[in-house]
Amino acid sequence: MCTLDPNNTIDGDVRVHAAALRYLLKVADLGSIRRAADALNVAASAVNRQILNLEHEVGTPLFDRTAKGVRPTDAGRLLIRHARETLSGYAHVMAEINGLAGEHVGEVGLIGLASAIETLLPPAMVELARDYPGIDLRLVEADPAQAVAGLKAQNFELAILFVDRRNHEFQMLAQLDTAIGAVMRSDHPLARRQSVTLTECAEHDVVMFTDRWMIAPIMEAEFGRTGARFRPRIVSNSMVVMAAAVRSGIGIGFFTPLGFIDEIRRGDVVHIPIAPALAGAGGLGLFAARGAPLSPPVRVVADHFADVFARLQTELDGLQG
Repeated sequence: MCTLDPNNTIDGDVRVHAAALRYLLKVADLGSIRRAADALNVAASAVNRQILNLEHEVGTPLFDRTAKGVRPTDAGRLLIRHARETLSGYAHVMAEINGLAGEHVGEVGLIGLASAIETLLPPAMVELARDYPGIDLRLVEADPAQAVAGLKAQNFELAILFVDRRNHEFQMLAQLDTAIGAVMRSDHPLARRQSVTLTECAEHDVVMFTDRWMIAPIMEAEFGRTGARFRPRIVSNSMVVMAAAVRSGIGIGFFTPLGFIDEIRRGDVVHIPIAPALAGAGGLGLFAARGAPLSPPVRVVADHFADVFARLQTELDGLQG
């Protein structure tokens, strides 16, 4: 059983709420004391000593040591959660204090879909770097499921996700009305259609993302009825690979128009709505964890992305009109 000495609570709190928490989180994230030490640019013995001190403080092991690395114990998971909340709370308070002086300093983590990050990031990044040099961005491209998990675990303050019923637990800060459609070269046999079904697309070569989160429900329902199925020429989790495959005519892809705005504008590529429309899909949204306070830097980044969303909406409406 894990017990704490009640006569040593203040002293223990002082030690726990210190650099040791950062070491603890890095070990937990990387699953290895050695890799954590490399990432922190300190000796592995120093990291191990901090972990041992914490284990002595709480009176129980925090990690199970194995030949392949370390794995948190039940007590370790509790302390890891406490560490994340503590460091996040401290960063939030410091950001609020800096905000009182008109300064915005801090790191903002954003995770999102590859096409959205690649399209939305450049203008927002330029504006933020110019207007708020004290704000650092940590950006990660991910598939939908990974992005949802990252925001749910509060490893990121913001996320760009599809707007659908699966994300109702988050608060939406901005929305971009767009939809997944069939993206193909303008010389494709289906390119002049007003809409296409997945069954019609299955008669041609396609390229597919590894994660088919958004189109999986309609695929299952429609293909179960028609007997069709996709035979992808290429399957990848890379938006760069998928975009190149569509542009080169290897196959039809299934995306929002975001990653192909320039090609659509030039007339090289077309984006055709899928019939029937994807149930529950309402474009892309900028989300934060519901109930989580937004620090001044997070609010600044959210406001900038909301402006970018609005400008891009005008662009998309013009292309689709």
